[in-house]
Order: sequence, then C-alpha cells, then structure tokens
Amino acid sequence: MRNNMKKITTSLLMMVLALPSTLSALELDKDGYYLIHNADELVQYREASEKKSGINGRLAADIDLSSVCGIINGDTINWEPINFPKSSFDGANHTISNFYYNSPDSSNVGFFKEIKQVSNLILKNAYVKGNKNVIGFAKAKKIDNCHFEGIVEGGDNISVMTCDTLTNSSNYGCCFGNENVFGMIANKYVENCYNRGNIYGTKKTAAFRSEYLGDQRNLYNVGKIRSDIEEDGISNSSSISYCYVLDTFSTSFDRNKNKSESFYIFPLSKFNDGSVADSLNKYVTVHPKPDNNCQLLSWGQGKDGFPHFEHVDLQPTENHVVEFTGAYKGFSRIQNGSITLPKSTDPMYEYDFETFDGTGLDKDTIIDVYYSFNTTLKKDTDGFYLIKDAQDLITYREFVNKDLPMDGRLAADIDLSTVCGEKKGSWTPINAYRQIFDGAGHTISNLYISSYGGYSPFGIALFAEIDVIKNTTLKNAYVKVSDYYSTSPAAGIAARCELMYNCHFEGIVIGQNEASALTSNCYKIVNCSNYGFCMTENSNYLDCDCDKNASGWNAHYVTNCYNRGKIISNGVSSVCNFGSSINSANFYNAGILKDTISVLMGKESSTGRNSVESCYNLKRKGDIYKDSIATNLDLSSFTSGAVTDSLNDYVSQNKYELNFFEGGDWRDIEDMPKIELLSWVQGDDGFPRFKNVDLKPTNVYIINFVGAYNAKEITFDGTVDVPKPDIEGIDYVMENSFDGKNITSDTIVRVSAVTNDSFKLAKDSDGFYLINNKNDLLYFSAAVNNGATKLNARMTNDIDLEYELDDFNNWNPIGSYSTHSTHHGMDEVFTDTTSYEGIFDGAGHSISNLYISSNPCNYKIAVLFLSIKNATVKNLVLKNSYLGSEKETALIGHAENSTIVNCGTEANFIAITNSDIAAICGSAWNCKIENCYNIGNIMDDRREYPNYAFVGGVKGAKENPTIVQNGYSIMTSNNTKEEYPILFCSEDIVNISHCYVDIDSSPAVVVKAPVIGISDKELKSEKFVNKLNQWVDSMNAAQSEIVYYKWEIDSNDGYPKFKKGDVTDANDKIQSTQNELTIYAVGKDLYIQSSEKGHATIFDISGKSIGSIIYDEGLTTVSGLSSGVYLIGGTKIIIR
Repeated sequence: MRNNMKKITTSLLMMVLALPSTLSALELDKDGYYLIHNADELVQYREASEKKSGINGRLAADIDLSSVCGIINGDTINWEPINFPKSSFDGANHTISNFYYNSPDSSNVGFFKEIKQVSNLILKNAYVKGNKNVIGFAKAKKIDNCHFEGIVEGGDNISVMTCDTLTNSSNYGCCFGNENVFGMIANKYVENCYNRGNIYGTKKTAAFRSEYLGDQRNLYNVGKIRSDIEEDGISNSSSISYCYVLDTFSTSFDRNKNKSESFYIFPLSKFNDGSVADSLNKYVTVHPKPDNNCQLLSWGQGKDGFPHFEHVDLQPTENHVVEFTGAYKGFSRIQNGSITLPKSTDPMYEYDFETFDGTGLDKDTIIDVYYSFNTTLKKDTDGFYLIKDAQDLITYREFVNKDLPMDGRLAADIDLSTVCGEKKGSWTPINAYRQIFDGAGHTISNLYISSYGGYSPFGIALFAEIDVIKNTTLKNAYVKVSDYYSTSPAAGIAARCELMYNCHFEGIVIGQNEASALTSNCYKIVNCSNYGFCMTENSNYLDCDCDKNASGWNAHYVTNCYNRGKIISNGVSSVCNFGSSINSANFYNAGILKDTISVLMGKESSTGRNSVESCYNLKRKGDIYKDSIATNLDLSSFTSGAVTDSLNDYVSQNKYELNFFEGGDWRDIEDMPKIELLSWVQGDDGFPRFKNVDLKPTNVYIINFVGAYNAKEITFDGTVDVPKPDIEGIDYVMENSFDGKNITSDTIVRVSAVTNDSFKLAKDSDGFYLINNKNDLLYFSAAVNNGATKLNARMTNDIDLEYELDDFNNWNPIGSYSTHSTHHGMDEVFTDTTSYEGIFDGAGHSISNLYISSNPCNYKIAVLFLSIKNATVKNLVLKNSYLGSEKETALIGHAENSTIVNCGTEANFIAITNSDIAAICGSAWNCKIENCYNIGNIMDDRREYPNYAFVGGVKGAKENPTIVQNGYSIMTSNNTKEEYPILFCSEDIVNISHCYVDIDSSPAVVVKAPVIGISDKELKSEKFVNKLNQWVDSMNAAQSEIVYYKWEIDSNDGYPKFKKGDVTDANDKIQSTQNELTIYAVGKDLYIQSSEKGHATIFDISGKSIGSIIYDEGLTTVSGLSSGVYLIGGTKIIIR
C-alpha cells in the first residue's frame, strides 16, 4: 500500500512539474481535471492552451467574468476564446456569466473557439460580436447538457453551438447575422434539446441545423426564426421526429414537415397545459440513453408555461429588432431605443428610409427601404426612368444589370450605331429582371451583337431578360451567337420575358442552336410583328441536345400578331414555338419557312396539343408543314383585304387581352389591367399590318453550300466569301463557277473537292492513296472531312494510333459531318453530308489503340468511320481499342448502300449515357456486311438503349435490305441476358445467314434463328473454320477477283481470324488493266493476248496465289497447269 501511494505521489509530482506555469497553482481532482473556482483561474486555464494540449478543466463554482472582460473603466476588454481541441470541459452544472467579446472584424470566435467535449455548463448574459464564423458558446465534437442565454451577432455563419453530437441542451439566446444563422448545429445528430431564442438572418435560418442531415429527435422550438430566404424553422433536416413547434412561430418548412408522423405544430395551450412536456418525457422513458451514451434528462413544466430541464433557470434574451425590407434586407438589434441605419457601399445608390431616422424604438418594427439612385437619368411621374439616347440606355443597363429595380421608358428614338457595330464591338445584353421597359412608341435602331463573349443564362438579345417589354420597335438589328459551342439562344428584342406587347422587329438573328426574332422564351405576346430574318447555323453540335430551332417568337400565348420574316433552321422552323403547347388567336404568317421540318406553331412533337383561332397562312408552292393548324390561303386572299377584315372582326369582338403582369394589386378580373388589341390596316404591299408599323421584310438571301462543303451563308449586300478547305492539298470547285458576287436570290451551290499538287499522300498503280502510318491516316481523315469524300485509300502497314484521353488528342472520325451539315436529332440523314464514298482497303492490316471518349469528343460518337455512303470498307481489323460514347459506338457509325467485308473488331465498347453499341456498324441501311467478326466487351451500367453484338439497323424501319453473312461475334458484358439482353443485329435486319455467337463467352447475347449459337470449344475448332471457309470458297468462285479472305485459327487466342498471306499485298490482287487483255484456255493450255508487256497473278479457286506470269506484247502461251478452275486478270478459266 505504501509503495502504491509512493508511486501515485511520484506520478502526480511529475505531472505538476510538466505543467505550464499558469496551471501549477490549480487544484487537480481525482479525474485528472483542473478545478476552476473564479475568473482568474479560468484565465489561467485558458492561457495554458497556448502551451500544452489535452488539459481538462472543471468548474468548482459559478464564475462572473465581468472582472476580466467587458467595458472596464471605459475600455473594451474582449474575452480571448479558449482553444483546447483535444480537451474536455465540465461545467459541473455551474454558470459562467457576463462573457463579452466585441470585435466586428474578427472571425472564428466564441467562448470556446474549439474543444473536444463540453458538458454541464450554463453560459448566461453573454455577448459576442464578430465578422464570420461566430459561435456564442462552443465549437466541439460533443456537447451535452449545455445552455446559453445572451446575444450572438455577426455576418455569415452564426450560431450558438456547433458540434457533431448534441444532447440535453438549450438556447435562450438571440442570434443575428446574414447567411447561415442557426441556433444549434449538430452534424451527426441532436436529441432531447430545445430552442427558446430568436434567430434572425437574411438567408438560411433554423433553430437546429445538420450539415449531413443527421437524425434530430425529441426537440421543440418556440423561438422566432426569421429570414428573407430559406426559413427552415425548427430544422433543415428531413430526418426529424418527436418534434414540436409553436404555431405562431412556425414556418412553411415546418408546415411541410407537419405532414409526417411525430412532427407537430401546436398552439400555445398545448405547451402551457403540459402536453408537450409529457410527450418529451415519454420519449426519454423509452430512449433513456442515446448513441453518445449520455443519460437523457427529464423535463419539467416551467413557470412561464414551457418545458425545460429542472436545473436550467433561464429566460429568453430580451430583444427588439428592426426588420428592413426592400432595397436593404436585414435585421438590426434595438439598443437604448435606437439603431444605426445601414449605409450603402455601392456608389450607384443610397438607401432611402423616408422619414425613419432610427430612433424612438421600443418594439419590433418593420421598415421599408428604397433606392435613391445616383444617376443623371430623370424619373417621370409614373416612376419610369427616361432614356433619350444610346448613352442613357447604357446607363440604364449598368443599373439593372446589377439587379437594381429601375423601370425604363424611351423619351426618343435611339440609334445604337454610336455604341456598337462591326468596328465598335458588340452590345452587351440588358438583364432587367423583374423590370418593365416601355418603348413609348419609339424605335431602337442598329443593334449589333456578334461574337458575344459574355455568359447570359437566358440568351443573347437587346434584353437578355426583362419582365415586361412594350411599345418598342427594334429596326436594322444584327444579332449573332458566333460561338459554335454556345447553347445560348439568340433573339432580337428579348431572350426571356413574361409579357411582350406592341413590339416589332426588323433585322437579322442568327443562332447556333436556337434563334427567335422577337423572343426565345415568353409567356404571352400581344400585338407584335416580325419582319426579320431568323436562322440557326449549327446542325451538328452533337455535344448538345438542343433543338436547333428557328422561330419568329417562342411564346405560350399569342394574340393579334403576324410574321412577315424568313425563318430558316437545321432543326424545326416555325413562326411560333413553345416547349409544350401554344394558344394562338388572330394571327397570320406570310413569311417563308425553310427546313427539313417546318411547322407553323409549336415544336414538331407538340402540334397536336396546340389551340388556334382565326389564324391564317400564305400558302406557297412546295410548302410542306407538319401541322395543318392554320387556314392556308393563296395570295389573293391577303391582297384583296379578306384576311385584314377577318383579323379586324376578331379585334372587334374581343377588344382586349388581360394583363396580369402590370398594375400592382388587383382583387378580381375586372380590376386587372388590359391590353387593347390593335386594329389592322391594309398595307401598300397588300398584306395586313398595324397602323403604326412602317417596316418591310429584311432583305436577306441564303446561299446554301452543299456537297463537299455544307453551310448556309447569308448576304444582304449580294456577296459572300467563297469557302476554302481547312487543309493543304484540297481545292473546292464551285458549281457553275460561283464566285460569291451579284447574288439576287436564294441560291444552292454544289461544291466538289479535288486534290491538288500539294496533296500529301502518294498513289499506287491502282489510283489508291497509300496510308503508311498514323500521320497519313490523320491527313486522309482530314481530307475526307473537308469534302474529298471519294478518295480511295489503301493501308501499307499496321497502324498504332497511340491516342490518349485529353481535350485535344481524340480521334476525329472519317466521314464526320461537316460543321454545318444535316443531322436532325437522332435520325440518320445522309443528304449532303461529308459521308465517305470511296474504297478503304486495309489490305489485311490492323489499326490498334484507337481511343475515343465522348467527353472531349465533340461528336459524342466513338467510331473509326462516322458515316459512309456508296462506299467499301474492307480487309481491316480494329484491335486493342477503347470506344466510349454518348451516342453510337462501333467500327462504323452509319452506313448506306455500302459494303463492309473482311473486317474485324477487337475492342471495349463503353456506354456512357444513351449509347447505341454495335460492334461492326451502328446503323446500316441497304448494306452488305460479309465475312466479318467481333471479339468485344460491352461495359454498360444503364442500358436504356439497345446494344448489338454485330450490326445495328435503322430505328423504325421494318424491312431493312441490309445483308449480313458469314461472321461470328463474341460479346462479353458486365450484364446478364436476364437483366439487359444484347441482340446480334437489330430486328429490322432480317437477311442474316451463316452467322454465329459464342454462347459461352456471350451470355447476355440473345441467340435466335437464323443466328446460330455455338460453344467456345466449337468456335475454336478446325471444323468451324472449315465451315467459314466453305462459304468463302463458294462466294469467291462466283467473283471476278478474290473478294473474301479465308480463315485460320489464331495461335494467340485460338479464335478464327483472317488467314495471313492468303491474299497478299494489294498489288498482287487482280485489278483491271488499261491495255487490251484477252485471257482464254484451250485444253490444258492458257493463252494471254495483250497489247503490251505486263504481268498477272494466278489464283486457285480457294483464292490462294499459286504463281505469277510475265506476258509479252501479242500472244503468250502458258502450259503445265493442273486441271481445275483458276482466276487471272479478272477472268475465270478452266484447265481440263
């Protein structure tokens, strides 16, 4: 015993010697906690945190801090936060009062800046004010049985307590801040706690907060939770139960939670009669110990009628606040009957409080704050700021683009040529969210936007966004979204608005994916007209699923409007377009719509849901509309005034449209402001118009380049630049020697591409361009994609592409659609694209390490050839490749009227989103796909789209004439047949014969006749190879040359592959010759009659080369051949 006492004494002595000098005077209890009796000892304990970690403290008495912090002898003395991240602090149910910290520029402050655990402590009459991350009580891992009363003030991220787990605790204090103001934050869970304090913030407030949406149980809130944005009420968590809220302080967030079980919004009586206390205690009885092993405290009924813990004798911090709304939003705490008025930090405006001066306050008060703008713009009696010139409009834009409320009104016509233009630069769109702009019948002319470099979420126009625009004419405008990759819509007057009326447009609007003359997104337009030209350029930005539509306007409700403009697109052309449906009345179209798909109103998919009344269309010869929603009339109906009369009849009967976007508060429909429908007059050109509209259709001609180069160019001066290829070695030849001058009408110009002396690839004797290496293949691809689509090419070596994944080093498929070619949606459209149309002969070689990922690949298609038409791809194997795509994934993407023969794929096919995977060809129509194989693997985790082990067809087709013969497929997959089956070919392809699937290695592939399933062992057998070769022999026997490769077992993996050396170098193949050559046999002798010397290769019936003959000019005799059938010089001969 004595020895043990000696050891303990020695241990304690060593601990004391190791202590910082500030702690050496403090008493150490049996638990190893330092006992703190007064404010000085608490200061000593705090100062030790700077020298040593892991020091636990415990109160031995209540402590009043007024002697060490606060206003002392006229000086402000701030408490320095305790910072013991690895220590615990036990208040032993004592109280610390008069904690004081006031430093508005400081952040990360509180009584405890950071501590491991704090428990059994009451903090009373506290005051803490900082900048950001202000915590009144503590930031800790664990807080239990802690209670706060006082004031916490700051900017963002304000709270009383922040911890991982919180139990048995309460807040009676008041919190003030901006964003993220909370009473108690418990990231993992909170249990058996309550809030009596008021929480004020501008955005995101709650009594309890969980960053990880942890469990929150057995809580109540009777404090005010106030915020302009996101008043979460008692909590932000959806995992909340056994919780109670006082109805007078409940928020909409609380009321939504009230629909779930064990969440209650009660009146005051339920709290005062003890019902809530009983429910809280019932939970404690059933759940005595939470996950943090703290005993849950029982509840008593307080004298003020609210539940509390028996040892907690606190009252909510008394406070009154001023709530500011309008130009300034926030809360100020009233002190001594007054507040300091907030001041603007923006030089563009001051705050206007009218008569309020911040004094004489004795209760909660709401004050409206107004802007007082520092501007030269004058305000009229309606409160609109008057705009008299271009500079005034820029001034107006500067204010509203900062989201400042300023309604504008034109006081004169405005010419924007002084501030924007081809030499001055582009106009920056106006973002006038929730504002009204009144043109007052004036005209804005010469708007210019091109190559706009800024970001506008709603689109590019004079106004990117405006709530209401009215009585405005925009004339001689030019708006072009030049960025090829831009998804921003282009519009003339307003990209987005709620209401547009009495507005008119004349000019040019060009978008990449969406363009609208008046507006690209509007709820309602009335009394509007378009005389402008509208076009979408980009048909092939396949990295975007935009609709590529052009329209006069994009609006849901359309009344008393008309279109005289020309609308051209590469998607859907329409006068009026909207996402779901259109309600149109008293409308006419005399403009021109041109596209693959044209509709008068709505999207192609919405025409059946549209509603129209009194709508008319000028029917031109050759017009084809997807909808017949309007009455089609000939020109005489317009020029005679019949249409004008009909339009006016509607105006006489209906008189006005309701305007529920202006006019402030209105109780019923009779009080709602109204838009008077404009009457119609017969124009000098024979078409109806509004009396005050003096515009003519924009005179623009379209030059549609097709063929080797595909693009739509426009001209309003009769000239365009003649296109040039992007690479050296190619020239464009224009049909009819088109030179881009003297254009007086819409014109189609066919372009052909020819090689010149700078072309980098050499030719062989057959006229095939020779591809020797990777750079040659890249150059060939660029030449084809620049329009030289009919080049024949032959590989002379195996090629390793060695591509890696990055934004610039990704394969650009051969036969890619040109920048402005036709590709409508997911449909295969082969008209005027740069589809490859030649012969590509791999000559028995392979291309390996092709790496395509659609992330940096603009086409979203992982293929070697994107599109082929009337082409042949033969004698080629794709090896060791990775094809990851968001659309088609295959050796060849699309093929029409083409032949694919002697080709193989050995690749990984990766479905990224909505991929269609097919090993050989993704979409084939009227093709021959013969003597091919696939050894591949599909990785597809979403499988919403079909995958094919061999060939895909055309969606919606029933009888695809494509022929698939003599091939096999091994397609492993990360999915099973039961989950996501893979088809051999798409079901529209029915001409399939001599095709096989390895059922052992391809369990997810559906095998049904005429496809034959065989085992892996059978596939690797000589018997199966002979079966493939029998088909080859029979087919080659009917050819004038060796077309089909024979098969043999590959020594590396044991699968059938093309026989090496069976058909040798391309120059040994039978080709037609330019001289006159006659070959015939008599008996056992072969005779060659030729006009010049030459040589030829003799093949046996199996396609094997058996020798070469050199023949002279004249007649040459060849003897010694065995009896049989031979092929030579394109002729089949029989030696008997």
